[in-house]
Amino acid sequence: MIDAIRLRVTNLPRSVDFYQTHLGMSRVTLFPESGTAFLKYPNSPLCTGILLEQRRNNEPALSVASPQDVTQGYSHLAIAVPEIEFAYYRLNQLGHELLPCIEPSQRNLLDPDGHCIRLMEYDAMFTTGKSEPWEHASVQRVSLRVRDPQQSLQFYRRTLGFNLLLEQSSFQHGATHYLVGYPESRQGVRSPTEVTLTSTVLELQYIWKGEDEPNFEYRVDASCGFVGLRVYESFLAPLKARLHSEGMGIIDTASGIVFHDPEGYPWQVEAHSIASTSP
Repeated sequence: MIDAIRLRVTNLPRSVDFYQTHLGMSRVTLFPESGTAFLKYPNSPLCTGILLEQRRNNEPALSVASPQDVTQGYSHLAIAVPEIEFAYYRLNQLGHELLPCIEPSQRNLLDPDGHCIRLMEYDAMFTTGKSEPWEHASVQRVSLRVRDPQQSLQFYRRTLGFNLLLEQSSFQHGATHYLVGYPESRQGVRSPTEVTLTSTVLELQYIWKGEDEPNFEYRVDASCGFVGLRVYESFLAPLKARLHSEGMGIIDTASGIVFHDPEGYPWQVEAHSIASTSP
């Protein structure tokens, strides 16, 4: 399953406060010496182990782009809530500016470092009845922009075992969106808000205009972020063999591997035993 979405931040305490106080996440672990904090939604109905990892950026400058910057490879991460208007109301109370996006009912919010967070509503069988809108919130998806969607789809489906959940094109905005996830994610869905109630998914976003220029490149380096994947230990060796057979470089870590997908996005794979329940 997709386990973590890492964002590089310039001020760790400020970012931890933002995600806890303003977006309702809970801090799981904090390592001040390495500038790392792990946060998640404890009551998420969409997934049980999704973590948001934040790391202080020790480089002179942080690579951050606005949501309108199409050269930014990491487009956004999406947080889904059952009552979207309640979330908007609370964020407005806290003085946040909510930016429009393609879907009229959704809004973009920028964190203290400029990372784009998309707020969306999922189809729920309940209302929270709570004083906070984040009681049943979840990190729903991470969005990556790609130049060659067919190559990326083949990689994620054949090599990593993802299923294609939804393909949706918008002639108005000149883009095609591919949502992929693991078998526990629902299939045969009609819209992104229906995609999953059990697992965080990956969106591959192909923008029709601009990518065909010979020198066009997305910024995909780890200073923007990367995605973490959690697999059973028994799956790690076959995955490494498959990546090697496709000529992809692998870096071994203490608990797994790091590799780059065909577009250059870094992925960190953590292996765990079947008996393990904590990331």
